Amino acid sequence: MGSTEVDYSRLLDRFSRQILVPEIGVKGLEALRGARVAIVGCGATGTFISEYLVRMGVGYLRVIDGDFVEESNLTRVVMFTEDDIFTPKASTCRRHLESISSFTRVDSFVDRLRPSNVEELLTGVELVVDASDNMETRFLINDFSIKHGIPWVYVGVERWYGMVVPILPRKTPCLCCILGRRWVERARRGGVDRGDRCSILGVTITAVALTSAVAVNYVYKIISGDNIEPQIIVINALSNEIEKVSVKKLEECECCVKNNYVYLGREEELVMEICGSNQVEVKPPRKLAIDLGMLSSIREFRVLKTTSEVAVVDFRGYRLAVFSDGRAIVMNETNLEKAEKLYNEFMKYAKRAIID
Repeated sequence: MGSTEVDYSRLLDRFSRQILVPEIGVKGLEALRGARVAIVGCGATGTFISEYLVRMGVGYLRVIDGDFVEESNLTRVVMFTEDDIFTPKASTCRRHLESISSFTRVDSFVDRLRPSNVEELLTGVELVVDASDNMETRFLINDFSIKHGIPWVYVGVERWYGMVVPILPRKTPCLCCILGRRWVERARRGGVDRGDRCSILGVTITAVALTSAVAVNYVYKIISGDNIEPQIIVINALSNEIEKVSVKKLEECECCVKNNYVYLGREEELVMEICGSNQVEVKPPRKLAIDLGMLSSIREFRVLKTTSEVAVVDFRGYRLAVFSDGRAIVMNETNLEKAEKLYNEFMKYAKRAIID
């Protein structure tokens, strides 16, 4: 909830037009107010969906993203402005949402969803929305969802097209059922290859908006207890068409039948290319605590911008976004070895800012 004490007169006035809709009414608003939803990813779809849910009256929202706002985001992310560039997506998203409504409590986590933190970040919610940009994260959500019986909604957009898949554990097919065993086998071999997770095909804001709206409808259907058909919803924003494709459970599904949660048990990569960008994320072997304010006193690099959660520095011709937990995103670099070497060199100097 947004607060412990609610002004019900103001609450009913805020949602008065929504309550008039027969399929929602006061009962639907009560369901929304009691709902706890996590959104994984604060990019194009994540910001649209989070804003729609806050405006509809969801009681609690948890937004998760380990990236920062870039100028290229602004063509498809309505929530962010030029003033938000180089700020963490998750906390910036939270700040904007809190300015929209005091009736929703919003928490933010500036980190990527990983096997090591998925239990911490997704426990305590009753529904998860996938607004990520890669299949590994989606299969991680799928494993967590099936293991704990928490519904989730897959959301994907590219070019003019979008896809939404509502997944209810033990009731509808899971993601492994729909896409088959090859993804599980790839996880066992060490992950999804770059062609699968980092293809840059472009995206239009109209496809993002239409797909996000459809996804929010399904989020409300799940929250309100409406019947969910096992199907994929395909959105064509160019022709303004929506198609529904029926899907069936896979009899020998590794995840929802055999309960093999391969992605939950995967070993994490310390160095990885970030999907859809010329950037590499580097994690320290152990979690650190860096005083970002102290970085400006170190002469070997130049600090360009600092917030409480991230500092953007210029180091040896590269820009690095350095987070308070020791992670760093190396910009304009896709070579993993070069990025890791640069990070290690940077940390030789930045270690002066590490808090014991």
